Amino acid sequence: MVASGPLTPGQVSFLLGIIPIFVSWIYSEWLEYKKSSSPSKLHSDNSLVELETVVTKEDDRVVLLEGGLTKSASMRQPAASIKANLIRFVTMDESFLLENRATLRAM
Repeated sequence: MVASGPLTPGQVSFLLGIIPIFVSWIYSEWLEYKKSSSPSKLHSDNSLVELETVVTKEDDRVVLLEGGLTKSASMRQPAASIKANLIRFVTMDESFLLENRATLRAM
């Protein structure tokens, strides 16, 4: 019979790291499934956000193809700080989880 000892700090940190990531990954997959299975709404806010990001990416691609970065593109500030992203992760923000679903899956 194996005697179980107290939990080591490594075991505790592993569980505290894995459980939130696993739960958020499963939740993000469920959100993606729910988003893709529901009929597309014409006036949905989610559609507008997705359309806006696609237009922004295409604009950036055009700027790069036409001769490099402009001042406005090179002087952009980071989208969000680490602290803001961590808060969005802990609060299980739906848009944040959908944006980072591939990262959660890879983790």
